[in-house]
Amino acid sequence: MTPASSFRSTIRSRMRPLSLLLAGTLAVLGIILLFWPTPPPAPEPLRDATADDPPRISAIVARLGEENRRLRAELDGLPGTPGAVAAAVQSPRIEQEPAIPGRSGLRVRVVRPDGSAVPEVEVSFTRRSTEPPFTVTEQREGVTGEEGEMEFGDLAPGRGTVQVRRPDRARSVEVVIDAGLTAVVTVPVSDGTLVRGRVLRPGAGAFPEMRLCLARRAGGIESYFARTDPHGEYRFEGVPPGRYAVSISGPGYRRPMRISGEERVVTIPDVPEFIHDFYIDVPSLHGRVTDADTGMPVPGVEVLLGQLQLVRAKSGPDGKYEISDLVPGVLTVRFQCSGYAYAAHAVRVSDAPEGTEFDVQLSPEVDVLLDVLDRTGRPFFGKLVVYWGVPIGPSSSRSAGQTVTTDEAGRARLDRLAAGSWRLFFRTESHGTAEVSVKLHRGENLVQVLLE
Repeated sequence: MTPASSFRSTIRSRMRPLSLLLAGTLAVLGIILLFWPTPPPAPEPLRDATADDPPRISAIVARLGEENRRLRAELDGLPGTPGAVAAAVQSPRIEQEPAIPGRSGLRVRVVRPDGSAVPEVEVSFTRRSTEPPFTVTEQREGVTGEEGEMEFGDLAPGRGTVQVRRPDRARSVEVVIDAGLTAVVTVPVSDGTLVRGRVLRPGAGAFPEMRLCLARRAGGIESYFARTDPHGEYRFEGVPPGRYAVSISGPGYRRPMRISGEERVVTIPDVPEFIHDFYIDVPSLHGRVTDADTGMPVPGVEVLLGQLQLVRAKSGPDGKYEISDLVPGVLTVRFQCSGYAYAAHAVRVSDAPEGTEFDVQLSPEVDVLLDVLDRTGRPFFGKLVVYWGVPIGPSSSRSAGQTVTTDEAGRARLDRLAAGSWRLFFRTESHGTAEVSVKLHRGENLVQVLLE
């Protein structure tokens, strides 16, 4: 074999594996391309059928308006249906009109039941976010003109609330503004019925400075407001007939008052004047504080409620006290006065109209001298928090307390305690605690305390 033929044979033997590898790779690529999905053709852009066809929008709106006028004409022509006509007039009406291309708007009309315009009425349009806390994202305000209309332009499409406000009433209507259209909202206001009366509490006279609200849903939320005068009398003017939810609140009351019976809803008839008194139930606690020794009334006693020990009332010269605006249930009531022992009681307050009566007797406080020693037996000098429970037994609790400061000899005086058996709890910041059961008597009492 010549050198040239030997070289060619060597080259062919070395290139054969590479050729086989290249052929296999091409076969795999061919199979992948054979089964690879073909992407769908891109869709043609959609054409807005109405964007370049304003006559079509006008025709639709005109047809809807003509249909609405035809129905109203038929309703007005029906014999013996004044109530139906009145209901149609009192309910807000929402229509749509063509707007400037590319813009949306809102026109609010305020009319009386006879269709005449009502000028000088405050109108607002408000949008809120759809997520809590539902903050205001857009607000427009204005006043109706001589034709009873107020118009807001350049509004974004979407949902909002129209509110019509007069000095003693307000009416809200939900409205949806469509793109390229002007929403026309017709809000009727009625001279309606004069509603008056008093806010009373059974057996306790009238309530002045109370705020009353009548509300109902009539194509939106319709509300009327009034306040009672010093004689407890209220007055609503121009309330349309219908069923209204009633709420009553007042200064110093943390929640709406509870109205007696089924008077949370009132039906106002179609008459010139309607007189109605509201009776409210206010869970209350009242009673008399007297001296346990003499039986004489104790004036100036502070009455505290709850764990925060907030002062809610003071007894008068006759020893009487009263607390209103309470929640029915068991409450911890505390009584304290200079020169008398501290008293705490669990009182069940009912929602009876006459309230809950609870009389209490306060005992004169006794002199208590504390002698406090630390763990080493040395006098404790510093602040000492003292709690006490009444009476000693399974139901004892740390129901009250005070902070005292001992002198260099470990002595401090404790007040607000009466003669009797007590369980005292002592606590310091860095020198431990102590618990002592004592029986106090009239005169001076020495109580020794060893901190552990």
